[in-house]
Amino acid sequence: MGRFILFRYRPRNYRLLPTLSLFLSILMWSTPSLLLGEELPYLIKLQPRPVQESWFKINELIEENASLEKPLPDPYLARAELWSLVGNHEEAIEDYLQATNLTLEGAPSVADQSRMLVVLKEALNRLAKQPQPRYPQKSREFFQDGFRLFYHGMHEEAAPLLAEATRLDTTDPVFRVVRALNCKKLGQNSKAKQQLSAASSLMKRPYFSKFELMDFHSRLERIQYADRRWISTGLLRAGLSDQSAQQKATQLVSRIEGTVKLDQVN
Repeated sequence: MGRFILFRYRPRNYRLLPTLSLFLSILMWSTPSLLLGEELPYLIKLQPRPVQESWFKINELIEENASLEKPLPDPYLARAELWSLVGNHEEAIEDYLQATNLTLEGAPSVADQSRMLVVLKEALNRLAKQPQPRYPQKSREFFQDGFRLFYHGMHEEAAPLLAEATRLDTTDPVFRVVRALNCKKLGQNSKAKQQLSAASSLMKRPYFSKFELMDFHSRLERIQYADRRWISTGLLRAGLSDQSAQQKATQLVSRIEGTVKLDQVN
């Protein structure tokens, strides 16, 4: 079996490339040597052990990369490829966005921008055309456990469980708004806006019925007062101004296309 991940972009700063080369060399069907822990996203747990090992390696690289004065895009590209591999195209786009923004911060050549443009376009195409993973029973289990922790003020502990719920069922707006509120409690305002935007988009679908709307409000009845007002106001604002990663990626694609076309004219 061949390697899972192909890097489409090579940075000018090569400080992490030996580590990345090591990472690529282990992405083979072989007996892994790393002792794996239990803290794995459910979609990654479903994969063969080399993929699970790769997840740990990539996240170690991302932590190391964050400590650099000028972080590199490659670790985020690697994690995005893994997310795409398991069908989580939504978070793949978030990592592709991070990689693209880091690339643009480094005053890249037009050729570099063109390569990232192709990466973003392909990611958006996969999100639009390929089915999202859906595990209704597991998503409900994660949500119920996460909501219980959230309701008791254990927001840090609730965060990964609520994230799993939205990964395993991307179509439930209740999962989104509770995760958004939990993100808000943790001070993660950008993530909160993205989740509200996703919920708003789901509720604007033509086939979102009055019954589903009643069910939506019924399932949130334990959330009241200021938190409920925050959700209502946030959904309204999200409907007016899309903050989703998909929307941001589309805007960035337009921006890079404009730069590349302008250079070609000149």
